[in-house]
Amino acid sequence: MRGKSLLRVALVLPLLMFGVLSCSHDDDEKLREREQRLLEQYLNDNNITQEPRESGLYYLEREEGDGPAPQEGNYIIMEYRVRLITGRVIETTDEEEAKENDLYNPDMVYGSYKFNISNTPLEGVREGLSLMKEGGEARLIIPSELAYGAQGTGNVPPFSTLIFDIKLKEVIDDPERHERRLISEYVEENNITEDPDDSGLYYIEKEEGLGDSPKRGFTAIVHYTGWFIDGRQYNTTKGGQPFEFNVGDQEVTPGFEEGIKQMKPGGKAKFIVPSWIGYGSDGTPDGRIPPYMTLIYEVELIEAY
Repeated sequence: MRGKSLLRVALVLPLLMFGVLSCSHDDDEKLREREQRLLEQYLNDNNITQEPRESGLYYLEREEGDGPAPQEGNYIIMEYRVRLITGRVIETTDEEEAKENDLYNPDMVYGSYKFNISNTPLEGVREGLSLMKEGGEARLIIPSELAYGAQGTGNVPPFSTLIFDIKLKEVIDDPERHERRLISEYVEENNITEDPDDSGLYYIEKEEGLGDSPKRGFTAIVHYTGWFIDGRQYNTTKGGQPFEFNVGDQEVTPGFEEGIKQMKPGGKAKFIVPSWIGYGSDGTPDGRIPPYMTLIYEVELIEAY
């Protein structure tokens, strides 16, 4: 889901929208007619009498929010499900629903999804989100001209109307301030008494090791488990091969390496790594780690040489 998310294809969208069409004009007309027919059937079957907006988007509010409405440039946290108008679920942030619909990907981190609303490539999603308020729920019926058009993408066929069900959990106008607040709350809730390093890293030693701490030019061999600050596990080496990297070669994030340099072989520690010494304001390219995400690591330094 995440690596190929329907909301994360900004780089390929121009190709989808302006590339050479594979269908003939006649084929396109038939597909347009089919899309309209399926839309009318869906509206009738679901007793939807509401008129579309001028753009063609149908916005159906399920629960009105009581917080701010997203603005351009804001980050939002939401949960969502995407279906074709035929009813088939093609993407979801819910792990159990992904399993039920044969969409489960063990490499994905399910749950709340954070992103910059301005980076959403789908015009219909941007418009729909702009009508919501924090805490609200809505269904968006997005015709293909506001989605993937004549080309489609992945498991979205050409000329497909999409149904988005969205829970808008939080609107964030200052993501760095938001992250710092979450760190402060985490530190307080977990009774952490250590002060952060100048970089912002929290290094909490659990078990002291023996020998020399890794320095530039060393090879470090570790077992680790990583979580998002909200408690979702995103990766672990436990039960598999340990992770090996060269210290000083920028093979890991600055915060992770800074923590490793404070350990000794055989030692165990916990790191709290803010995004500015982690994966930054963009997160990872595949979307696995969201922007402005603080990571929590439990680390064992097996060997350093």
